[in-house]
Amino acid sequence: MDANIEPTVDTLDDFVRPTNPLSEKLLKLQGKIIAIDDAMNVLKKHYEKDNIDLQEFLKNIRALANRQCKTTIKVNRLLASMQ
Repeated sequence: MDANIEPTVDTLDDFVRPTNPLSEKLLKLQGKIIAIDDAMNVLKKHYEKDNIDLQEFLKNIRALANRQCKTTIKVNRLLASMQ
């Protein structure tokens, strides 16, 4: 293999291309919802291992749930506008 050639790394963006600005926005919002879900799962694991106390866990879960709810509302509005 030639030392000057760097290997290419395929990303999701290389395969998924939105067809219009609304679809692009929808993909970004869905990604945000999934990221919030992941953050909630990490918090849950830390709470279960007693790395954080109940107050801290609930404070962060509430904040994330609020963001997730607002993002879901945006997704629903966007989907309604696409129909």
